[in-house]
Amino acid sequence: MELRRSSMTFSDKMSRNVSISADKAQILRKTYLLLSLAVLGMMVGGKIGVSTPAILNLFFGFFGWILAMVALNAVPMIAMKFRHDPIMGTIAVFLDGFVSGIVLAPMLYVGQMISGQQIVTTAAWITLAIFASVTGYVYFTGLKWAPSRATFIGIFFAIIGAIVLNFFMNLTILEIAIAAGIGAFGVIVLVSATSELLHSNELDSPVPGALMLFSGVFMVFQAVFHLLMIFAGGDRD
Repeated sequence: MELRRSSMTFSDKMSRNVSISADKAQILRKTYLLLSLAVLGMMVGGKIGVSTPAILNLFFGFFGWILAMVALNAVPMIAMKFRHDPIMGTIAVFLDGFVSGIVLAPMLYVGQMISGQQIVTTAAWITLAIFASVTGYVYFTGLKWAPSRATFIGIFFAIIGAIVLNFFMNLTILEIAIAAGIGAFGVIVLVSATSELLHSNELDSPVPGALMLFSGVFMVFQAVFHLLMIFAGGDRD
């Protein structure tokens, strides 16, 4: 079972303020809490995958690619089966993030071979800045969701994150601009998805929303990573 998509336009999702009930606000906060567990799971899975030769060898091959596609679709389906079970639902969402991190291992490994740990750290930092800023807004927004304000705050912190990262990673101006630009895109993805959730009449559990939002975070991380690889000379196509 999946959340039905609302008929809202993208413009509505990014501009229409929503007054939400206390119950729905609580579910939204729990959704972002589960999302944080999924992100943590992705980090743990990525770390284990990169440092385990057997996993790298598996997912570098064709069979591993097929297995990855099956896993990325099967685990969320399993998680949805436990959407009303607080314990199993939480475990399933964390597992979704963990499996996603494992699947990312070959890409992370190639990135490290190209430019060391810097490219992984940069992509992770920007993604976390996006996630933390929007999550912070969700927890302090009260009973009113203002997507335009959430977008402004998220983009502001994405830019700040890119600038701060430069002090530690010595990025080029182009890399900072790319990281900040993709960060802004990531904020828009997360804010739009959150508006979609709040306009769904089926938001009766934090599990579906956490899975939906995590897919956006997963996509943003890959986008940041691939662009940084391109400008680091890693695109071989």
